[in-house]
Amino acid sequence: ATNSLGRYDYDTISVRAGRNPWGGNFTVAPTNGTTMVTEFYLLTQDWKDDESSLPLKYSFGYTAPTSANGARRILRAAKPFANVTTQAMPLGDSTNEYKLTVDVRAIDQIGAYSSIERTITVISPPAGQRNNVASGTISSIDTTAASAEDVVEVASTLSSAASLLNAVFDDSTSSPTDDASLAEAEALREELVETMASFIEVVADSEAVESS
Repeated sequence: ATNSLGRYDYDTISVRAGRNPWGGNFTVAPTNGTTMVTEFYLLTQDWKDDESSLPLKYSFGYTAPTSANGARRILRAAKPFANVTTQAMPLGDSTNEYKLTVDVRAIDQIGAYSSIERTITVISPPAGQRNNVASGTISSIDTTAASAEDVVEVASTLSSAASLLNAVFDDSTSSPTDDASLAEAEALREELVETMASFIEVVADSEAVESS
């Protein structure tokens, strides 16, 4: 620091940057399953971090197979719980033996994180069952019980259902698909969009009431 007479003084401090979490592991079981049908169990353990950066939170996600830039989609937002069970795993990459990359992020109090990835296989139900599976998933979402904490998980579930409906349309370009099945898939896609819009509206209304 320099004053108006040109005199100055200085001091130094040492700052130790926080480290990212380290040492964890990540398992997914089973490693093969069917989208929207198989119940997958994701578990992460044994993470360590500097004492000042604890406690940790854990976010589970996957790399969207249809994303050109490898965007990460969230299966479950960051919470203190180190495990999650889900049927909302999307369809794997149809051009790569239906492989899907899933991951966990261990996130500390200052936002630093480390991640671990695993590759699993997620196939489609039989062609004749796809619409029924997607319909059951969409119908299972209760918009009347919506809360802001559920938005990420609901969006993930609907995204996975959308990937299944997209498979119906993709198949119609390469193999014969009856018109009734395509019409049903189109109606379900519209219902999916309406469900998400209703969910967001209910959440917004409830937050407005809480803040008033």
